[in-house]
Parts: sequence; C-alpha cells; structure tokens
Amino acid sequence: FLELRRAEFTKCLVIFVSSYGVGQAPIGAYKFRSFAEKLLERSDPTILKGLHYAICGLGDSTYPTYLKNPTTIDQGLTAAGATRIGDLGKGDAHQIGDKAQDKVIARWIDDLWLPLAKTIADTDEN
Repeated sequence: FLELRRAEFTKCLVIFVSSYGVGQAPIGAYKFRSFAEKLLERSDPTILKGLHYAICGLGDSTYPTYLKNPTTIDQGLTAAGATRIGDLGKGDAHQIGDKAQDKVIARWIDDLWLPLAKTIADTDEN
C-alpha cells in the first residue's frame, strides 16, 4: 500500500490492530505484519521518512505475547523512519472498570485528536 515510495501518497495513518494466539497478526493484518518485519530486517531509516502514524494495540494480557503484533508493527514503522503520533495504545481485553479495553481505547482516541490535527496541519504545509 505504500509501494515503498517513501510514503509519497500516504502521510498519516491511524492503526488499530490486535494480537491473537502466540502474538500472531490476525488474518486481515498478516501482510502488514510481514511488511513491518521486513522493514525491521532492512533497517533503512529513510524508507518511510515523512510518514506519521498512530497505533492502538488490542489484546489480552493473560497471554505472554500480549501486544506482540502491534509492538512489532510499531517497531518496524519506526525503524523505517516513520514517526509515531502519541503513545502506543494498549487495549487489554482482560481488564475491567476504568481499565476496560473500551474505556482505554476511548481515552486513547480523545488524547490523539490534538496531536493528530497538529501533525496533519504540519504535513499539509510541507
């Protein structure tokens, strides 16, 4: 989707992605995970220079590989020169109350609006 064109067309991404099993990517994110792993292997900090992204990971902390897939994707994008907007979101299906996954996601989204708007404005100027 980025065609390795140095993020020529895509300047900003918001990613929601989960892990399942032993830290695997779900079927719909398998190719994106593979792409991120290849970015880590290449370790070329210019491939995605200019790309900004936000990522919220979903999983269950009862598994030892909790957030393995979102973390791998985050590391791959960063290794290729992309810049993360805000913190890595960490939605845990095992939590309840104020730490319940839906509440954590809602707070993450609320906290994302301002830095996302600023990033988009700055990107449009360049």
